[in-house]
Amino acid sequence: MGSPRVFLTYIRERVLGPDNPYTAASLNSLALLYSNHGRLKEAEPLYQRALEIRERVSGPDHPDTALSLNNSAFFYEKQGRPKEAEPLYRRSLEIRESVLGPDHPDTIIGLNSLGVFFFERGRTLEAEGLLRKALGIAERVFGIGHPRTNQIAQTYLQVLQKMGWGHKASKVRNRFKIKP
Repeated sequence: MGSPRVFLTYIRERVLGPDNPYTAASLNSLALLYSNHGRLKEAEPLYQRALEIRERVSGPDHPDTALSLNNSAFFYEKQGRPKEAEPLYRRSLEIRESVLGPDHPDTIIGLNSLGVFFFERGRTLEAEGLLRKALGIAERVFGIGHPRTNQIAQTYLQVLQKMGWGHKASKVRNRFKIKP
């Protein structure tokens, strides 16, 4: 059977059934574990099953579905499959913004995820807008000095520097006390 996580997933699926939110959560966790250990061929179908269950059980516009979409997008991105990742990131963000609202921490994560995705592909203008928005919300929700706000500020600073927007970059560096 393998690890305790594999066993837990097996038990949940047997006891709770294949169409249970806890089964989907276990599948998603196991997929993440496999991804982190390079077992990619085993991870992908688990991500897909978790997403299918969440869409069917919780609905296509549920926050749990958005989480599975974001996790699947990240998996595809790290596999060098950006064409598969981008629509999943976008859909995840759309769900989070419409269902959870603009000031929810998961919406901030969605903005940041898509912004970083664009930045890593050289799409700096798109990244700048998303990260600026994420940073503004994170500052309002979490405050300056919060780890999530600081992480977004550092990424946003990198985008501004890449774009050659030195004046804006200096303001961000000073406001968030980022060392050069």
